[in-house]
Amino acid sequence: FKLFKEVALPYCLKNDTIARVDYLLNTDPDSYKVHMVNDNYRILKGLIAAKLNNNPKIENLIKIYDQQIAERDMYNAVEEMERLKEILPQLSLVFN
Repeated sequence: FKLFKEVALPYCLKNDTIARVDYLLNTDPDSYKVHMVNDNYRILKGLIAAKLNNNPKIENLIKIYDQQIAERDMYNAVEEMERLKEILPQLSLVFN
């Protein structure tokens, strides 16, 4: 319980907004992220956060992440990425 109070809770309280998630996952997208160790989920969640945060760099992030998926041979992420790109334009309609 002490570790939760001293480490986990402050982390969650500090990173509790879409803007903060966008920052954590999408700043320097080529670097390893301790906040999300699974690259597939980091990419998908990062793009969702970027869209919801109205990140002006989202198109560039999509290109970077498409390239990462190809270079890292993340065959399991290709279909999910294509589906996400199809629904991204609709996300702002749902959440705005």
